[in-house]
Amino acid sequence: DAWTLGGARLAQGLGGSLAWAGALTWLIAGTPRARRGEMLGTAIGSAIFGALLGPAIGALAHNIGTRPVFIGLALLAAGLAAWALRIPPADAEPLRPGAIARAVREPRVLGALWLMTIPALVFGIVGVLVPLELDRAGWTAAAIAAAWISSAAIEMFIAPLIGRVSDRRGRLLPLRAGLGGAVVVLVAFALADRPAAVVPILVLCGITFGAFWAPAMALLADAAERMGLAQGLAFGLMNVAWGAGNALGPPLGGVLADAAGDALPYALAALVCAGTFLFAIRVGTRDVGVPETP
Repeated sequence: DAWTLGGARLAQGLGGSLAWAGALTWLIAGTPRARRGEMLGTAIGSAIFGALLGPAIGALAHNIGTRPVFIGLALLAAGLAAWALRIPPADAEPLRPGAIARAVREPRVLGALWLMTIPALVFGIVGVLVPLELDRAGWTAAAIAAAWISSAAIEMFIAPLIGRVSDRRGRLLPLRAGLGGAVVVLVAFALADRPAAVVPILVLCGITFGAFWAPAMALLADAAERMGLAQGLAFGLMNVAWGAGNALGPPLGGVLADAAGDALPYALAALVCAGTFLFAIRVGTRDVGVPETP
């Protein structure tokens, strides 16, 4: 029934939040500082692979039934949990009193969180408006899904490369490039009026906004280390930032599009990215570079 389904989805969301914060903290603990961006990019690529695999599993559930598929996934999760218990854990980090209050006053932490909120917000807007526009143009659900899969597949492969660039050239270089590209992509979305234009822009959207994740997450890990903030707490704050953007984007995009057309939410998002880009240009690279390996 609906209550059981809702409760299961709530539990899955809680588990996903714990998995993100715990796994990324574990990854940071086992990765040299000079390779943080690359490894976080690899983690993002793995997450995108899972997202691409999800629709295929959904199709399998449609064909053979939801019960055997979900039971199989539950057994897989239980097996992974048992495997994780056998792996030596990372050393626990002390949680200092007032850590969250200090973190939300730290400009580097706030900047990294903002740079993770932006792509979540924009993907939420695009995820509502683009499928509706393609549907109005007569595209089938399968064709719309193929467009999204193409965009995500490219993002999956470039995420580790972008992370590696952030390790070698500093966190701001790929972030500035992503912000500049984001402005162009959002303006193009606002001007596009046919699927032949929308779909290539959607692919570019995955590339430009996908460039945010690895360097922004590495920037957050660097800032947390500098100020003595436990990495688990830092990535818990990351969950909040991503969740806020992902929750706000779809309703905001839908309301603004209903009021004044699709161009308005795209234009406002472009202004947000342009302002952030100008700020990122003014910030020096010295304070947000890659920490030296001890």
